Amino acid sequence: MKRQPSRFKIALVCLALLVLPLFSMYFHGRTNRNQTLMETVLINVTAPGQHVMHSFFGNIVATWKSYFY
Repeated sequence: MKRQPSRFKIALVCLALLVLPLFSMYFHGRTNRNQTLMETVLINVTAPGQHVMHSFFGNIVATWKSYFY
C-alpha cells in the first residue's frame, strides 16, 4: 500500500516552489556587480523552466489574440 506524503513535506515543497523563484528574481534584478557561483547555478537551474513557461503562456496569448480577439 502506498504511503501518503505528510502535510509537512507538502508544505515544505510548496514553500520551496514559492521561495526559489522569488530568490531568483531578487538576484536577477541586481545590477552593476559580478555574479557569484550560487547566482550562476540558480540562473542555470531556473532558466529552462522559465523558458518553458514563457513559451507555453506566450502560445496561449498568441492563440487568444489571433483566434478569439
